[in-house]
Amino acid sequence: MAHNRIQYIDIAKGIGIILVVWFHFPILSQLSSFECWGGYITSFYMVLFFVLSGVFFKLSSLLRRIRRLMLPYISFYLVACVYYTFMSLYKQKSIELSHYLLPFLGATSGYGNTPIWFLLSLSQVVCMCFVLCKMRNRYAVILGALCVSMAGYYLGRYNVPYYVDVSMLCLFPFVLGYEFRDVILDIRPIVGLPAGLLSFACYAMFPGFTNVSQNFEPMGYIPFLGISIGASLFVVYVSKAFCHTIVSTGLSFFGRNSLIILCTHMMLMSLPAVIARHLNNVWCANLLSLILVMCIECLVIFLIKKYVKFLDI
Repeated sequence: MAHNRIQYIDIAKGIGIILVVWFHFPILSQLSSFECWGGYITSFYMVLFFVLSGVFFKLSSLLRRIRRLMLPYISFYLVACVYYTFMSLYKQKSIELSHYLLPFLGATSGYGNTPIWFLLSLSQVVCMCFVLCKMRNRYAVILGALCVSMAGYYLGRYNVPYYVDVSMLCLFPFVLGYEFRDVILDIRPIVGLPAGLLSFACYAMFPGFTNVSQNFEPMGYIPFLGISIGASLFVVYVSKAFCHTIVSTGLSFFGRNSLIILCTHMMLMSLPAVIARHLNNVWCANLLSLILVMCIECLVIFLIKKYVKFLDI
């Protein structure tokens, strides 16, 4: 990465990407308590990455940033196509060529390796932020981002291609990260704790499962912002507590390589189902699956870093 690493920011990303992987497990919803806390986590784990991406955004590096997003987007999409073609042939399932063209035709669901939507959306958010920042007034930029974000929320009622509505929705968290990077990079209890309390309170009053990639926020726009942004700040604050602990090395490693994990973990999602068939305890199956998937990701990260250097991730 071009910028100097900040350990607790990497830890926050590590927490976020582990939640992303875990919440894609097909066996997760079998947990008896999932209905109580699952919706809360779905409301913020992707917004966290938009906020942190905004923190490190530089207006002078627009084209480089877009290249570093779109090159992995296209590359890992093609890798997924090869993988799912092989698996279809192995399982003797039919292959529909039109299925592979869906992302390029603007589809926002129904194709393999869907987590890479984040890369396409973030590239759009970066461009929107670049245009807004031409106003050069911090409060005008924030207000403009809020208006665009709210418009994106209401556009979610329609089938908008290429995640444009999602990108508009997430522009506001990104701009907050950009404009208040100093506060986030030096987050203190006076910010982190109230943010967490606000997030918990909002979710207690407006519970529901969120799917940011599909622009589905059943609690409403304002509660969604309170929950997602508040929780994101709280995660960054809590991540400071993990610095210099036994788990900090692992979490920061996964955080540094969160983009690779995001783009590759869906190809491992058959593993939890296999493990669940051999374990009666759902919690044990989830925990063991998560450990095995993340261990495999360590190998994937090593191989990509060593042999696929042109991706620059």
